[in-house]
Amino acid sequence: MRVLYVCNDHAYFEAHRRPLANAAAAIGAKVTLATGHVLPSAQVDSRTASDGVPSSSPSIISLDVERHRFDLKRDIRLAFDIRAAAKASRADVVHLLTLKPIVFGALGLLFTVGPTRIIATFPGLGRVFDRSDRTLLARLRRLLVLVGLRIGLAPARAHAIFETPDDRRLLTGLGVIPDDRTSHISGAGVDPDLFAPAPLPDGPFRLLYAGRILRAKGVAVLAETVAWLHARNCPVEILIAGDTTEADPDALSKAELDALRNARGVTCLGMVPANKMPALLATVHAVILPTRYQEGIPRILIEAAAIGRPAIVSDNPGCAAIIADGVNGLILPEITAAAVGAAVQAIASDHSRLASLSEGALNRFQSGGFAMAEINLATLKLYGVEG
Repeated sequence: MRVLYVCNDHAYFEAHRRPLANAAAAIGAKVTLATGHVLPSAQVDSRTASDGVPSSSPSIISLDVERHRFDLKRDIRLAFDIRAAAKASRADVVHLLTLKPIVFGALGLLFTVGPTRIIATFPGLGRVFDRSDRTLLARLRRLLVLVGLRIGLAPARAHAIFETPDDRRLLTGLGVIPDDRTSHISGAGVDPDLFAPAPLPDGPFRLLYAGRILRAKGVAVLAETVAWLHARNCPVEILIAGDTTEADPDALSKAELDALRNARGVTCLGMVPANKMPALLATVHAVILPTRYQEGIPRILIEAAAIGRPAIVSDNPGCAAIIADGVNGLILPEITAAAVGAAVQAIASDHSRLASLSEGALNRFQSGGFAMAEINLATLKLYGVEG
């Protein structure tokens, strides 16, 4: 079997889908990756310890991908480049990851003899499907994407994977793909041997935000939250792990980033390698994700649950897919410094409640099918692999 993974960003693939490629290689598949923004080999080495399985890197085909916006000329060329990559790799299975590769990859593969299977994984629907954006341009963009998805995923060999039931209902309801050619698989999974349960730490209350530094992720409210808490004699530290991309239209400005880095009670860690996350999570009491981005199931919430850490999150379908309010975390209907601060204060000042939420988080992970081995096996079955 030959498997081609198509992803718009190499770093994303290494952080989220390399273990799946390792699992495919382990059963004898020849793996090729077609991706944009190829990382230097030294950076790849630092990102590939998330599954604890040493493996050789897949063959890589470099793609020219505009990650942050539609660019008609480049995107049409991308469709033909993905088609060429499938032909060059002689792929039996093409696995398209994230929205742009799905739209243009599926369109590019129309009317080709191979591959025999096309798998499209939607790890959330991204800013294109931000329902709060009702501008004419946003509506037109969504319409064009929907048309592209309906055409590209029309062949019977196409199968879609959704991380949340909400995304699955939305796109099947809009006629993108029949429900019987879809699956619900809960994220990329984590390794419970690496993300093992850890006792709650002593000392002042510490929160962790881990993710891209974007407005839509709610990062801007974190410094205000800390200020709100310190003004009420509730000393809390927020650790921020993640990077920013200036080219992203949703990125914080330099002035905003400087203000965040200099805010009292905020510690910016930069990008934290996957193999360092278990130790970092063990030092905090909870994680926070005040996002309005159209997430799949955020990986940090799965990792936190595996360690036994509750989460404070926005009322977002991706977050609600793993967090039950009052059981393994808190879901906030609004994201303001006061609302987030009050939620933090409520669990920081009540150790028994924090312990209960921590236990609930661990139970949610252990019963939820989030282990990496389960996720990989379910995905490989869609490739036609049995066992």
